[in-house]
Amino acid sequence: MQTATVRLIAVALTIGAGVQACASGRETAAPSPAVRPSPDMARVISEAELKTELESHRGRAVILHFWASWCVPCLAELPLLARLAQDSRRKGVDFLAISLDSPSQQSAQHVSALLASRIRDPHWSVILKVADTDAFMTSIDPNWEGAIPVFFAYDRNSRLRRSLVGNINQVEFDDLISDLTSPLPSSSKK
Repeated sequence: MQTATVRLIAVALTIGAGVQACASGRETAAPSPAVRPSPDMARVISEAELKTELESHRGRAVILHFWASWCVPCLAELPLLARLAQDSRRKGVDFLAISLDSPSQQSAQHVSALLASRIRDPHWSVILKVADTDAFMTSIDPNWEGAIPVFFAYDRNSRLRRSLVGNINQVEFDDLISDLTSPLPSSSKK
């Protein structure tokens, strides 16, 4: 199942597949092609733009979250994540949500409408366009096998401190924040 999940995520990242898989292991249908245009459309960014965005947060802790509109568990947690993202900013931690929907204008319209209806903020997410899925996943975390939803917690020095695959709850989110705001344990000298 892990290889199948990676392949499905790879297809979604590059061309947008008709059937997808998320961390729950369930496959879900992609959104229907009939999408109403939105004036506040989500934007599609490249891997280089994502890297630049992450670098712009240097000096602040960051939680990077990958999700997609075709992932039922991802959709279920959107309202909670919107609230947690606001709370995290007050604690000095930035929250970046990145959609892995197909990097097209139609998907951007769909994601914008979805976000506007679920969390009332069409600018909350961007859609990532990836050239080489395996290289991209390795650059984020060599242990990431492609399942979503997924959270990557980076400290103020842009070091990956922790990752969490699957839905998150308040306690788990607070643990990520706590890990990011506490100093790294010093290694004992022998």
